[in-house]
Amino acid sequence: MAKRNRQTPPGHRLVIDWPGHIPSATYAHKYGGIPSNGAALPICSGCGHSLHLLFQIDLTDPGFGYLQLADLDYLFVLTCLNCASYEETMFYSLLSRGRKITILREKPGMCVTEYPDVLEEHLVSCRPLENDEYLWTEEDLFRLLDQEGKHQVGGIPIWVQKEERVLCARCCEEMQYIAMVDTELYIGENGFREKGHMFGDRGILYMFICRRCGIFAVEAQCF
Repeated sequence: MAKRNRQTPPGHRLVIDWPGHIPSATYAHKYGGIPSNGAALPICSGCGHSLHLLFQIDLTDPGFGYLQLADLDYLFVLTCLNCASYEETMFYSLLSRGRKITILREKPGMCVTEYPDVLEEHLVSCRPLENDEYLWTEEDLFRLLDQEGKHQVGGIPIWVQKEERVLCARCCEEMQYIAMVDTELYIGENGFREKGHMFGDRGILYMFICRRCGIFAVEAQCF
């Protein structure tokens, strides 16, 4: 994988404030909880509980203008951690500026009921991706895969396996990568996991968009 001479696409690193050091924030970027606009989280057809809100990106933040999602107030990254719905592609839409979330297609796996119905909410800080966080060489791939918590919007996806090609559930055209959520486990002083999540065996969840149909998709790759 050789170095590429091209401008890096814009992107942001999402950093979860596990210890609660951020007293307040200008924008409502967060991990867990429920949508800030009052939208109801859809019910998973596998376990009968609501989907988990992994990240909420406040699109009133002008730094995310490159996403070109002016018709939405928030971007929601969703999945069901208990039913491992991330093992198959799940499609959903955000209507009425994101106040209505509708599952279009899902295929839940075995229910493990390890996670709470609603993930504990934590503020998220966002910063532009740095040069060494972009994937250009094989050395970059191995170095980045060895890290945990590399959540990002935009940028270049870091594929655990081969590059994914997801087709829209409505028009069947190829969807565009828009974000990724890494495995991240917060280990407390007792040495046990207290917060966070894991996709299979330390996998990564990828989010895609079909701009023609306004449909989002999420699917994970695991080691």
